[in-house]
Amino acid sequence: MKRVTLFLMLILTATLYGQIPMGGWQVHFAFNKVETVEIAGRYVFGMSEGSIYSVDKEEGILTPYSKLSGLNGTTISQIRYDKDTRKLLIAYNNGNLDLLDSEGNVENIADLYSTQTNLDKSANDILIINSKAYIAMPWGLILFDFHRKEITDTYFIGHDASQVNLRSLCLIGDSIYAASADSIYVACLNDNLIDYSYWHTIKSLPTNTTIQQIGSFNGCLWLLQDSKLYRRQQDGWQGIADDKEFLKISAQTQGLYAIAADATYKIDKNYDIEQFAAKLSNIRDVKEDPDSVTCYLASRWFGIRRYYTKDDTYSTYILNGPNDNIPYRMKFIGNRLFVLQGGRYTSSYWREGDVMIYEDGWWTNITHDDLYKKFGIYCYDLLSAAAKEDDVKHFFIATYTVGLLEFQDDKPYKRYYEENSTIQCAADVHPEWYTRTDGLLYDSYGNLWVVAMDGSPKTVNSINIMSPQGKWYGYSLYSKGQRVTIPTSGEMFIDKRDEQLKWLPIYRSNPGIILFNDNGTPYTNSDDKVMFRNAFHDQNGNEIRPQNIHCMVQDKNNDIWVGTDDGLFIIENTTDFFTSDLVLKVIINRTDGSNLGDYLLDEQAVTAIAIDGRNRKWIGTQGGGIFLVSEDGKDEIQHFTTDNSVLLSDDILSIAINEQSGEVFIGTGNGLISYQSDAAEPHEDFSEVYAYPNPVRPDFNGLITISGLMEETVVKITNAAGELVCETRSNGGVAVWDGKDGSGKRVRTGVYLAQCATSDGKEKVLTKILVMH
Repeated sequence: MKRVTLFLMLILTATLYGQIPMGGWQVHFAFNKVETVEIAGRYVFGMSEGSIYSVDKEEGILTPYSKLSGLNGTTISQIRYDKDTRKLLIAYNNGNLDLLDSEGNVENIADLYSTQTNLDKSANDILIINSKAYIAMPWGLILFDFHRKEITDTYFIGHDASQVNLRSLCLIGDSIYAASADSIYVACLNDNLIDYSYWHTIKSLPTNTTIQQIGSFNGCLWLLQDSKLYRRQQDGWQGIADDKEFLKISAQTQGLYAIAADATYKIDKNYDIEQFAAKLSNIRDVKEDPDSVTCYLASRWFGIRRYYTKDDTYSTYILNGPNDNIPYRMKFIGNRLFVLQGGRYTSSYWREGDVMIYEDGWWTNITHDDLYKKFGIYCYDLLSAAAKEDDVKHFFIATYTVGLLEFQDDKPYKRYYEENSTIQCAADVHPEWYTRTDGLLYDSYGNLWVVAMDGSPKTVNSINIMSPQGKWYGYSLYSKGQRVTIPTSGEMFIDKRDEQLKWLPIYRSNPGIILFNDNGTPYTNSDDKVMFRNAFHDQNGNEIRPQNIHCMVQDKNNDIWVGTDDGLFIIENTTDFFTSDLVLKVIINRTDGSNLGDYLLDEQAVTAIAIDGRNRKWIGTQGGGIFLVSEDGKDEIQHFTTDNSVLLSDDILSIAINEQSGEVFIGTGNGLISYQSDAAEPHEDFSEVYAYPNPVRPDFNGLITISGLMEETVVKITNAAGELVCETRSNGGVAVWDGKDGSGKRVRTGVYLAQCATSDGKEKVLTKILVMH
């Protein structure tokens, strides 16, 4: 029977893609862009954008790996498997090393990681010989011994023991070859490799262009140089498939696989070349399975693929996840999380335009290619999302390159730019690349607001509005008679006190804050009241001139919290921004008895702020991790860093909170992770009350959560006999129980009742919790 393509999308337990326990974490890695595959006995590992997962060859089970599963790093640079010790060596960008066995056990080797040096610690390649790993570094070689579980030697192989950036390694006979960008070094394994004089370079290379990779196949040295493939012979170098350009080579037992952008070729032992796996494109790596007539392929878009060479069929193994690991901007619209990997400063970042949507534990990705197929243009740097909560599959995305994109039923539908809207280009030329938009929002009348960035004298429509009927209006803002230019905006939002008021931060190049009142006439600026401020004074009279404004949000008290390169400040709800530049800086009192205090996060770049269901502030920083502080900011409740938690990076890009569940999504420089907090927005009634985990299994030691509660709900936990076990109050929409009775002992197996009532006792609900031991 002919095999068919099999898509295995992993849906595991609640700790992976469902409701996570209170205080628990969940990673959301991109697993589709696999660049490297490695066969490790029964398992096949794929590395995708610095993350790894495995496929059980016998059962087809997929398993992701992260700090949650015991790894000691986040961004992985290389993986290699040692058959003798049956350990997978994982090398991280920071020099840390992990050994992973078939049972999932992890051993950490921090020799290089803990070394105080300014040298780059990211591994470029790994070659394993007799349970010793030769690791190519940006400055030389290190030798790791699998049996001793330590780095035993360091080799500086350049002239006079100088540093050499080594890119690729291979073994031919008893000689090890190491390639830099312009040279190939070779030495005998039996010599003293620490002595640089034993290393010599191959004198003649095919060209003077950049060396990408070397490999060993059929007793020959192979060279990939400036995308061209060569085989070394006794009388020089022979070009292979001169009409093709290659990205990578993979030397295996039965063939050398030369990988091009659009096809893969196999060179056999007779040096014949033919296309390999012609049905599959975007291959990035090939590894032959020694136990069968199959190969495992790294796919740029489809994870790990198992290719059956005899009948030219394949299976696909891919974990559901976002399409990219750059959560630059995030926004919840209803229960849908929109994640965008755009970016901008003076110019575009040119990040591929992927729309990543997370809902009910599942990721939906609208890719860069999907947009190109619809619009006929590549869309880069997606920044902002907007939709009506009653029609979340009809949404808009602002880009920093090609204008505004409309989606219907989660499919690309229409692009808006100079020719069909009031949105104008920020440059005098190339409107296809310089139509820069941001700050999307819908008002209650169904108007879509779009900010267009300035860049040339002709760009005068900073504010653009599309009416519910699809008609466009555009104009500039004027403060004190002067036009306010907007080189790079942030997210615009409507003031909760008055819908006519709109707040808009300007990120850079005369950074400041705009507040304007449209006076109920959004389609014209003739009666608008506008104030732009780029300088402020705190409560002590100190002047504040932000160099960059990264974020701005309004809390439940209607105070405006502003994150800058130098901490944060607050525009209090009692301040008339049109007439006053007064702001508040939170002062934390010292505990040394001096009656002095320090500004909250003073001199720390605050990059993201989000407000949870209890009006607490989640504050993301550049290099300092994420802080949870009290409503007024004076009390630190949590401070998560990579040192004290599984946080992926201390550089925080974005934060978004699911108001219904209280789950906090944290976009970091190394990807997306979420944390189940103990606060959520209160519900209006008890129609959605439930407890989780339920049942509570014997191995669960966390907090049991009762969700869907109203404000200040009184929760009484009783046993089946009606005896009170615990009494608590909700934190917004959730309450927690540690599974213990009043004496601190874990309760016995049985059914427990969570009796929930409003503080006045008028509304009540009962939910059951099964506890198992």
